Amino acid sequence: MTPAEHFAAPPGWEWWILGYFFFGGLSGGSYAIGTLLRLVGTAADQRAARIAFIASFLALLPCPIFLIADLGQPLRFVNMLFDASNGGLAFKPWSPMSLGSWALLGFGLFSFVSFVGAVAESGWHAADPIARILRGTVGAVWNVIGTGLGFFVGGYTGVLLAVSNQPVWSDGWPLGGVFLASSLTGAAALLLLLANSRRDIDAGTTVRLALADRNFALLEIALIAVFVATVALAGTLLSLGVTTALAFGPGGGLLATGYRNGMVHIWKPGEHDQTVGVQPLDGQIDSLAWGPPSADGPLLLAAATAAGSLAVWVIEQRAGNRTGAANSAERVRRDSGNIPTLYLHKLR
Repeated sequence: MTPAEHFAAPPGWEWWILGYFFFGGLSGGSYAIGTLLRLVGTAADQRAARIAFIASFLALLPCPIFLIADLGQPLRFVNMLFDASNGGLAFKPWSPMSLGSWALLGFGLFSFVSFVGAVAESGWHAADPIARILRGTVGAVWNVIGTGLGFFVGGYTGVLLAVSNQPVWSDGWPLGGVFLASSLTGAAALLLLLANSRRDIDAGTTVRLALADRNFALLEIALIAVFVATVALAGTLLSLGVTTALAFGPGGGLLATGYRNGMVHIWKPGEHDQTVGVQPLDGQIDSLAWGPPSADGPLLLAAATAAGSLAVWVIEQRAGNRTGAANSAERVRRDSGNIPTLYLHKLR
């Protein structure tokens, strides 16, 4: 099987997005377990169901904060919901980011109402009208719809990674299922911890939560195994970390390395972390070449692949012999096969 090729640039996510993934998964999983306890659990399970709905909303609260922090500007999140050009809704069903933003907003509404109902059942009588509405058929329908949105929030983040067209993530189709199973496993563990810390939770409820946690964990392990298998079949596992080309920069101060999966990294010899990562190309990097030396101006780096693609980047130099961003100056796709050797001439 031909190894998978990846054509997209890295999505540029920061560490904030991990918090969004984690707490979003806990929230969706907690809501789903709360619904399960509410609809098919015993009368003694209803205390745990209330805890699950409360935990779901509290876990959801940091998610918009993490998402906005990762986007960098609050208006970017607003622009995912509303079209600034005409004031209408910016709903794009073909966009995972748009679907995720609207699902997060919708799930937030369901989670908040269920939270208020759970708090009312716990003794906050000011919210008794909402608790009465959520009883019976209306409450069951509300919980089922909220669970569907919670499943979407817990699993779509894996789908978002899968469509990012990045090595490994985009080669394993079960990634959404892995995230969903992980959200259920984490939520069951959280609720089990909370249940064990309270004396009013029935022992039978604790046993059922522990059993659910074990089953969710087994499901997660099975899906991870399928994910690894699909990545292996795509050829990505064999290509990761395999260096196929390298070139020292002028004076030996920088080192560029190219990989079988089309990635190019730039390093400073003697330092562990990579200095700059550039946009990946479509295929194995066969050759790299630096441009002529420059005292304080930008450097040029060219790369060519076995698929016949050629790219040239402008590497900005900063104070203290540091490098900044790598800006793509030119990208050419050829159909004449690989380019075995590159050389950049100095213009006169």
